Amino acid sequence: MTEDPTPLTQTVALEFWNQARRKLFLSRLFRTFGLNRQPSQLLSFEEVQEKLRLNQNAYRGLQQVPLDQIVGSVGRYNDFTRTFLPLVENDRWRWRRIAELQTDTGLPPIELYKVGEAYFVKDGNHRVSVARQFGAKTIEAYVWEYQTPVGGLSTHADIDEIIVKAEYRAFLDRTKLDLAYPEQRIIITEPGNYPNLELEIELYRKNLERIDGEDRSYQEAAAAWYDLMYSLAVDVIRESGVLKQFPGRTEADFYVWVSRHRQQLADRYGERMSLKDMVARVAEDRQRPSPVGRVVRSVAGAMRSLT
Repeated sequence: MTEDPTPLTQTVALEFWNQARRKLFLSRLFRTFGLNRQPSQLLSFEEVQEKLRLNQNAYRGLQQVPLDQIVGSVGRYNDFTRTFLPLVENDRWRWRRIAELQTDTGLPPIELYKVGEAYFVKDGNHRVSVARQFGAKTIEAYVWEYQTPVGGLSTHADIDEIIVKAEYRAFLDRTKLDLAYPEQRIIITEPGNYPNLELEIELYRKNLERIDGEDRSYQEAAAAWYDLMYSLAVDVIRESGVLKQFPGRTEADFYVWVSRHRQQLADRYGERMSLKDMVARVAEDRQRPSPVGRVVRSVAGAMRSLT
């Protein structure tokens, strides 16, 4: 039978609750003035599950999970901030009671779902909140992991990342490229661009039918597009090293940008060229230093020759 908390334990729990509420006030103030741009809301596991069509999970056992990798919740995502500060004033008594147990005896393991690097609380939201407020770095948890063909979520996931992953899932469902080319990784970082690729493949399919004089399925066209257009262009992008100028972007991002601006680029260069050649031309231009850059390099070279 659990003993009643001592006055000291109650005082400690109350102080931690008050600290959590002060942190909540300050975090809202900082966000109001644009001083904190980190995601502030927990992710809804139900929304992630629906958009990524998560169906089967595998039990991974009892683990120590980093608290900063817990980014969402099953059903309680409106009750806490992204850092699990309590949002509901009426939760004070339950929160304080759990804090008292944390002080006296410690807490039992929580239950988590894992999707990529991100975890979602199935059971134990208040325990996560209390543990973070007490300064813990990890928490003991029973973990069930969901696998998805588009990869999981990052620990910094926001709604845009969920949308992108959902679009990637729809793209693979339509093209079947993950079955034809298991090694493919067409990773895009901004929402709305996978549908652009789907449209490009559809136009490519129609061109193949016109050239060959026979019907082509969308999956056949997708495989030909991947082999004869996308892969060749990506090879050029990788060899050029142009992505060093665009941290956080991918080969697919660069490909989509060139494809989207194809007509403007053709007008700029004054000639018609294949998409692969256009990618190479753009990469070459991006690599070429500006006049100021050329002066800096020249001066640096002169300085090195004097040493």
